[in-house]
Formats: sequence, C-alpha cells, structure tokens
Amino acid sequence: MGDFFKINLDEDPLPQLDTFILLCESKKWTSAERLVNLKLALPAHLRSDIQTHFDELYVGAKKKRDLSESEEHQFNLLVQASSAILFKEFNGMDPSDMFTKAQMLSGEKPAEFVRRSERLLNQALPNLSSAEKYKLLRKRLFDNLPSHVKNALVAAGDIPLSELLKRLSEMDFVPHEQTLASKTPIELQVEELRNAVHELINKPKLKVFCGRCGGSHNTKECRGTAICRICNRRGHTSRVCRNAQRWTEPRINSRNGCTSQLDDTNDIINNNSHFDNYTVSSFSNYSPPVGEITLTVSIGDSQLEGLVDSRSGISLISFRVVANIKFKKYTNLNMLKVANGQKMTILGSISAFVHIKNKAIPIELKVVDRLIFDAIIGRDFLHSAHAVINMDSLSVDIPERVGASTQHGGDWSNLPRIDEPMDETDEENLLKTLRSNRMVFSSNEWDIGQTTLTEHETDIGNSKPIASPMYRSH
Repeated sequence: MGDFFKINLDEDPLPQLDTFILLCESKKWTSAERLVNLKLALPAHLRSDIQTHFDELYVGAKKKRDLSESEEHQFNLLVQASSAILFKEFNGMDPSDMFTKAQMLSGEKPAEFVRRSERLLNQALPNLSSAEKYKLLRKRLFDNLPSHVKNALVAAGDIPLSELLKRLSEMDFVPHEQTLASKTPIELQVEELRNAVHELINKPKLKVFCGRCGGSHNTKECRGTAICRICNRRGHTSRVCRNAQRWTEPRINSRNGCTSQLDDTNDIINNNSHFDNYTVSSFSNYSPPVGEITLTVSIGDSQLEGLVDSRSGISLISFRVVANIKFKKYTNLNMLKVANGQKMTILGSISAFVHIKNKAIPIELKVVDRLIFDAIIGRDFLHSAHAVINMDSLSVDIPERVGASTQHGGDWSNLPRIDEPMDETDEENLLKTLRSNRMVFSSNEWDIGQTTLTEHETDIGNSKPIASPMYRSH
C-alpha cells in the first residue's frame, strides 16, 4: 500500500483519507493491516506529530472509559489524529480557528456550508457531544445570515437544524459576510449601533414577583408593608389574598341604605392563590416584620441557608434542594397544613447538620414540596438543641448548661495528706466524729443536692449577724 499510495500535502488531505478508508474496505484488510498501511501512507516528517496527538486522544478516551483495546478502535483514533495534523499542515491554521472563521461562500447552499462546518468541527473537537455540536453549528449558521433572515428564524423558535436548512433553501438572500463587505466602515458602525439599540428596546422584561406579599419586587427585598385592599391587612397584596375568591363588590344594605362588606371569609382557603407556599410567621398584621434569622445547614458537601421560625412545629426542607440527593422516602404521604391555610405533602426526611457558631448540631428535616425557602428550622430543633433566639442581635445562641463543680478554699493546700492508711485508733476516732456530726457530713454523692455556686453580698449596716446551729436542709 505504501508503495503506490501516498498522502500528498499539495492537495486537500481529507479527501485522500476518505479514499484510503474506501480502499481498506475494498481490499478487506484487517485492522492491523490498516494501521500499518496508514502509517506508511502518511508524510514521514509528520508521523511524530501524529503519533503524539494519537497518544493524547488515547489517554483522553481512557479517562472517559470510552476505550477498547481492539486494533479497530486504535485505527479510528489514528485516523482522527491524522486528520487534525494533516489539515493543520495543509491550511496552516488550527481546525478550531477555521471553524470559528468559516464563511458562507457565494453560491454555496446553506446545507453545504453546514456540512463543511461540521467537518471542521469534527476535526477540532472529535469528542464533542451531539447537543453541543448542534448548538455550535446553529450559531455558526446564524452568524452568516442577514439580520432580517436571522430575526425571522429566531422568532420561529428552537426548530430543528434540518427544518432550518429547508426554510433557508426556499429563501433568496445574500450571505451576511458578503453584505458587510459591500458597506463602508461608517455604515457598519451605524448598523451595529442600530442593532444594539433594537435589542435593548425589544429585550423582554423579566417579571419580578415576590413570593411573600405578591408585590413586584424580589422576595429578599420584601419589607412586608403592603396593605391588601380586600381584607385591609398588612403583609400582602390583593392578588395573593386568601379572601380574593370570595370577595365581591360592596352591596347596599336594604335596611339602612348604607354599604357593607361581608366579613365571613376568614377561614376560606383560596386554591388558586399564588401565595401557596410557606408563610413567614414573623409577618404581623399590625406592624412591619423584623429581619430574618437564618442558620447554615449542611448536607454532605453542600450548604444552604435555613430560616429560623419559632412558629413552625417541625423543621422542613424543599424537595428541589434534595431532588438529586438520596433521602428517606415515606410510603404513606402525610399532609401538612401551613400558616396560610395551604397544604403541603411530606415526601420523606433527611438528616443534616445546623451550624451555630463553632458547633454542628444534627437535625432531621422533613422533605416537602412547594416551599419557597430552602429550609425552615422549627421549634423541634430549637427545643432539642436548647437554643435561644436573641431578637436584639437577630441570632441564635446555645447557652452553656449548669453542671456540678467543686471549689476549694485557699487553705486546701495546707491540709495534711492522708494517703497512708490509718491505724485502728485513728479510724475509730474518725468514725466517732462522723457519727456525732451526721448533720454536717454527707454519706454519698446524692445526700446533698448540687446547685450553682453564686456569690452574694448583703448590706446589714451596724447589725450583728445572727448565729444559728448547723442543720440539714430538705
């Protein structure tokens, strides 16, 4: 094979490689014969570079576990390495640069341009996924289209590439690069500014919606000062009011001729309300809410912020946070009724840690759906951890527990040591002393109760202290 077939760099090497592969099929060579003959057909001065690139592809496939020890797989990797090096040598440019600078030629059909761009992309990134390849080819095609054609296709939505090529084949247009070449630099700058202004004007405005009060602001910026025009309560707007479904225009009272609004909807649950998530219990109907108190919750290597809510009986976590994490799922789903009257489904539970200062305290969180916060830390955790909410500093503290301790006076070091055993006389005298003063000495550690040692001062003036005999307190 090497005696009569050589890859010549004076011509495009890619068709020559295709010819070589067809020849391999016609000769019915084995994979080992294909490897040897391809190396013989390559230019001698490029074999070292091709072998280096082949080794890189081999290592990359091994890391991705997309590796087969078969000679057929090695032949395919050698073809990829040869295509990249030969193409770069022939064009004097990297395949990735060729792809990013590819332009639709005059008279070239869009389908032909896409096929040419796809070949360049395969040379530059042979291991690219189909989804990423589709995005790059679609962008490369749009960059070569005139603005009016591009805008029409973008307005049609995310249609498949085959449908795009079909629609383009029915259009008569001049490629974008050729249109730009016929314009002066001033015209190009004016058109660029015009397009930028057009994009800013027609840019869709993001609708901001507060998940607490229903206002047009971010949830984190909510101050809770909105007043509902339906129920006249503070903390939410009328579009998320629970009474919105039962609210009607004020009607005339036929007895006295004055208007009256019926107020019998306090317990109505509005199933269509946007406010169907957890309601912060710190919201007051009469005063603006205070700042939120949050604690860091860690689940494995991930961390999130949990809202401290003393009005919540149990601690909760949103399903969207643990959707990709294994948690204990409940077979019998329970319903949870929250502050705004809505119901949530308890899907399961998961163990986590709450970080308070330098302590990591375990917590069990119930997994629920439709929770706008990542996590809610309720009374169950506050009670078990003996935590205290400090409203002045808006923080959660765990005070030190009172424990038993023993204190010795300053004369303790002057007392004689009794490490050595006593004789019978000393032992009898000690027992006699203990029996005669049983009201003073304790016989076991529970005989005298433990308490906290506190120092007190009492101003008695000129009065003398009252002496009283020793006694045991019960």
